[in-house]
Amino acid sequence: ETSPTKKTSFACSVAFSDSVTGFTASDIAATNATVSNLSGSGNSYTFDVAPATAGAFSVNVPAGRAVDTAGNANTASNALSWTYDP
Repeated sequence: ETSPTKKTSFACSVAFSDSVTGFTASDIAATNATVSNLSGSGNSYTFDVAPATAGAFSVNVPAGRAVDTAGNANTASNALSWTYDP
């Protein structure tokens, strides 16, 4: 999606290099946005993100939010960022 955008919801995905456990919607850091509809398992998850107000918004997965079967925590993801311009 290009930025600025008028879209009110975006589908996003998270792909871990190994299967993880303990990953929930609250593990996704959102700035000026809400996260909903997290689904998936193993190493593949999807969720929706919606801007809360006009302006910049972003999401990312900080380090240490999910753990693989060997006990290794995830590294931080890149941030996805847009500008909402209703």
